[in-house]
Amino acid sequence: MPPTLQRPPALTIACVFVGVASGLLLFSIVSVLGSWNSLDTQESLRRSMDEAVLKDLGVTIETAVRWARWVLIGVVPLTVAGMVFAVFAVRGDRPSRWFLTALCVLGALVATFGGLVGLLPAAMLFLCAFTFWSPDSRRWFDAVNGRPVAPAARRATKPGVHPSSSDDAPRLEVPTYDATTQTYATREAPAPRTPPVDPGRPVDSGRPRPRALEIAAWTTIGFSALVVIGSAMGLLVSTLGADVYRDASQDSAMVRDLLRDSDVSIDTLLQYTRWGTAVALVASLLGLAAGVTALSGRRSALNFLRIMAGVTIVLSALSFPVGLPTGVAAIVVLVQSLKPELRTPPELS
Repeated sequence: MPPTLQRPPALTIACVFVGVASGLLLFSIVSVLGSWNSLDTQESLRRSMDEAVLKDLGVTIETAVRWARWVLIGVVPLTVAGMVFAVFAVRGDRPSRWFLTALCVLGALVATFGGLVGLLPAAMLFLCAFTFWSPDSRRWFDAVNGRPVAPAARRATKPGVHPSSSDDAPRLEVPTYDATTQTYATREAPAPRTPPVDPGRPVDSGRPRPRALEIAAWTTIGFSALVVIGSAMGLLVSTLGADVYRDASQDSAMVRDLLRDSDVSIDTLLQYTRWGTAVALVASLLGLAAGVTALSGRRSALNFLRIMAGVTIVLSALSFPVGLPTGVAAIVVLVQSLKPELRTPPELS
C-alpha cells in the first residue's frame, strides 16, 4: 500500500484558482452572449476591432463579430470542463491533471495577446501549469494512484510516528562494550530525532485538520488570489494605461452616459480606480497570507483570518455591488472560523 502523503498546498491553490477562474469566465461569457443583440454590445464590439487590419485580411466587421460570437460559444465548454477537471485533479485524477495543464498553457498563450493587461493572468496560468508537475505534485499523484513513490517522499503511515522511526530514516553506527570478551563492537541505531518544527507541535502528527478550517482557509486563498489578479490589472490599466482607458471611455456610449449621469469626470474616475484597486490589492494580499497561515493550525493565524474576513465584509459593503461575491465568501469564512470545533481545539493551541 502506498505511503500516506499530504496533498501539496500549492497544488490545491492551483486547482482552486483554475476552477474559480473558469467559473468567473463562464459567467462573463454567458452575460455577454445574453446581451449580444443589444446596441451597446454591438457598438463596443465594433469599436474594439481594428478596421484597417480587417480590411487587410479581407474580412468585414459583420463577419468578425459573427466569428467572435462563435469563438465565445466554443470557449463555454472549455470553462465548464475546467471547473469539472479542477475538482477531479484536486482528488488525484491523473488525466484531469493533463487536461488542466493543456488548458492553462492555452489560456496563457491567448492572454499574452492582451498586451500589458494579459501578462499577469498569463504568468499565473503558467505558474499553475508548472505546479501541476512540480516534484511534490508528481509524488502525491503517484501515491494516490498506487504508483511507486521516491523514498524521499515517504511519510509516516501512522499518526504520531516520527519520520526518524521509519524504515527510510538514516541510521548511525554506535559502539557497544561486550563485557564477556572485553571488546568494543558497533551496531546500527536510528539517527537522533530532530526537534519539532514548532515548539509543542510534532513534525508529522497525522492528525487531520478540522473541516471548518479547511473550508475557511481555502475559500480565503481562492478568492484572495482572484482579487489580487483583478486589482493588479485594474491598477495597471488606471496608471500605465490611463491614456488608452481615457480614449476607450470616450468611444463607449454607455461610459459617457454613466459619467454624465454621475457628474464625474474621467480623470476623477481614474483616480478613484487607482485608490480602490490599490486598497483591494493590499487587502487581498493580506487575505492570501491569512489563508495560507491559517492552514498551519496556529490560534494567532486563525484570529488573523477572522480579522481579515471582517475587513473584507466592510470593504465589500463599501464597493457594492462589485464586492458582493467577496462579501458572501467572507461571511462563509467568518461563519466557518467561528464554529465550536475551532474555538478551543487542542491542535490550535
